[in-house]
Amino acid sequence: MRDLFIGIVAAKPRDLPELPDKTYRYMQDLVVWARRQNFETWLFSDKNKPLSGPGITKYIEKKNFRNKTFPNESNGLHNRRCIFIYFCGHGYSRGRYEQFWILNNGENTWQDRLDVMSMKEIVEKYQPEHIRLFGDACAEPRDIQGGSSPVFPDPLNSTPPRNIRTDMFFASSRGSTTLANGDGPVFSQVVRRAILDSPIPQEALDKMVSIYEGQPTVTNRSLRTYIEPRFDNLVSKLNGNAVPWMIPDVDHPGCIYRQETDPLTRAKEKTPIGSQTTPGPTAKAEQPSRPIAPETSDVGHFSLLDSSIDQISSDLETILKNVSSGLPNPFKTRYQVEVFHDVNRPGIKFVQYESGAVLVPEFSGFETMVSAGRIDDFHSEFSLKLLPSNHLNITRIQESGGLLLHELTAGNSDFDTLKVLVEQARDRLYEDPLAPLSLAYLYEASGKRRTIKELFLDLAARTDKVAIDLALLARIPIRYDAKNQKLLAHDIPLSTQLPILNRGWSILFTEPIDPVFSPLQQIKYLPGTDAHTVLREEYGIRIISKWMLEYFGNFPELYEEAPKTQQ
Repeated sequence: MRDLFIGIVAAKPRDLPELPDKTYRYMQDLVVWARRQNFETWLFSDKNKPLSGPGITKYIEKKNFRNKTFPNESNGLHNRRCIFIYFCGHGYSRGRYEQFWILNNGENTWQDRLDVMSMKEIVEKYQPEHIRLFGDACAEPRDIQGGSSPVFPDPLNSTPPRNIRTDMFFASSRGSTTLANGDGPVFSQVVRRAILDSPIPQEALDKMVSIYEGQPTVTNRSLRTYIEPRFDNLVSKLNGNAVPWMIPDVDHPGCIYRQETDPLTRAKEKTPIGSQTTPGPTAKAEQPSRPIAPETSDVGHFSLLDSSIDQISSDLETILKNVSSGLPNPFKTRYQVEVFHDVNRPGIKFVQYESGAVLVPEFSGFETMVSAGRIDDFHSEFSLKLLPSNHLNITRIQESGGLLLHELTAGNSDFDTLKVLVEQARDRLYEDPLAPLSLAYLYEASGKRRTIKELFLDLAARTDKVAIDLALLARIPIRYDAKNQKLLAHDIPLSTQLPILNRGWSILFTEPIDPVFSPLQQIKYLPGTDAHTVLREEYGIRIISKWMLEYFGNFPELYEEAPKTQQ
């Protein structure tokens, strides 16, 4: 058996929505198919016991790839021809080129997750001709895609490949969610039906099957030929009871993703995805049509992902001409972002001017990203300065912190309203990096005289973790517990889900940069580095803490006294 099929299903991960039981059936069906195609099969499933990333990768490494050779006419030995990796479950992306498959732990720990690129590097040791990754999971970052997207091999070429060919075919992209219904994950259903549905007319069968070294093989081209006419029809039938596995984001609301870089699978129609959900005109963007979950509304948004300022200048002009009235000097604004929470609520507007900026959290599934900037006046406009970056994207702001900031910046600081918002947000601070700052300000503004340190201690008594940015702002010493691999402040566990650790900070390492952020360039942050490594004392805590205290020191109302600049 010169081909290898690695199947992984995590349908019951702890702390995350459970997938339908039929999910396991899909892998079984694909295994049957793989064995008929002369694949050796290695199967991993959480049906009877939890899975772990290290356990899977160690199993693969222990298989002694050097001995997995096969007869070859030229030298008597030949390595794997094809390694096919199939995963079905929840996914998560922590940065550019990073995709993690969640196995049994939905918390912000990494030891049990499976790093897709690490898997790829491990199986590359077998020196196969092809590696194919098929992931039916959420939050796959677009940047991980490496060109074309065949699930199965094309007919054998007369010229052997010089390098290992890697093809990735994932069900979602850039933080989007995939769909599931009572029969299981929808995208897996599409592929399964494309392979296994019978009876298949002989004419269609002839188009699907190619002889690959004497074996009937479903090819990339034939699979597309079979799926394309059925895809939209199938999903439209399932949409009546299909729901996203996780909360969809603004950019790709609850969709199944078909790779747009591939002309054979690119949607040919373009439909406007913007819809006017707030008073006043709203700019509408366009992108290829795709199925959307019924409970997920289309939202007007403007994305800067993969676009330079020059490329989007015409779109910016269109948006600026359609901004709501009443904004000062709208044509000096670089762009406006409207964030919607549901169709019945007005959007939160963040307006960027030529000068001044602020830290803006962006959320995509579990991931937090950040657009960096500076607050000029916390009592007036909420300003944002676009930093040069070809992957800056403004998406959904977490509801609790977003509404709080909106109340602050819009001057609608009615105490009763703020009190409700504070209560809604107190137990969700770990989700929103700006919420601690907002809450501390609100407590102060409402006359409660609550400092950030008091707020930290109050929250520590209520929750099992407190956001690390709150500890930094409160000037509470942070230490790394090497034995338990935890970050602690006053022996209180800290959540590290904050902007400093995520890919938004990569924009700090591109030139030119706003001088206010230059001290942070001392942090030697490498994408993919474990959070605990980044935040150990010698790797950046002191730098980050010093910068935050100086940065927010302009707001003495946050403290009993204005913080002194650290030496």
